[in-house]
Amino acid sequence: LNEVGWKGNLEDLDRAAALLAEALVVDESSGSASAIVVSRANLASILVRAGRADEGLEHIRRALPGIADLGDPELVATVLTSLSHIRLAAGDPDGPRDAARLTLAGEELRRREGIPLRQIERDEADDLLRRESEILGPDVMASIQAESRVTDLGASRRRAVAAAELTGT
Repeated sequence: LNEVGWKGNLEDLDRAAALLAEALVVDESSGSASAIVVSRANLASILVRAGRADEGLEHIRRALPGIADLGDPELVATVLTSLSHIRLAAGDPDGPRDAARLTLAGEELRRREGIPLRQIERDEADDLLRRESEILGPDVMASIQAESRVTDLGASRRRAVAAAELTGT
């Protein structure tokens, strides 16, 4: 795994980002609001993993209103994971704690909604949680884990919006 939990290489991520950007253009020309939101969130996810966090965050911010309208818990969980990467790398004192809250909220949302994780996603989540735990320590992580048990779709969306607003570019 690289620094953001991706088993592939940067060329793979850049190619995926280019393809998703093309898909976004097609979706925008079709006018399908839901397709635009999904493409934008997926593009953001890949951009963040490719080390292009500022671009990814911009797509997240633009997708968030539509994500709330769609009510898709898997999309919300994907955005939470992307925001977790951004907050962990932010370099401010609250970044790791915010990242852990986002990661665990996404994990809890997936668990509650019965959303299965592909192995690469499981590896990524495990890597994020390991890195966050190394920084914060087991007691803080246990406290954040207890907080996350009350996470539902609405709370997860609110957490994503707050994180996107908090994270500067």
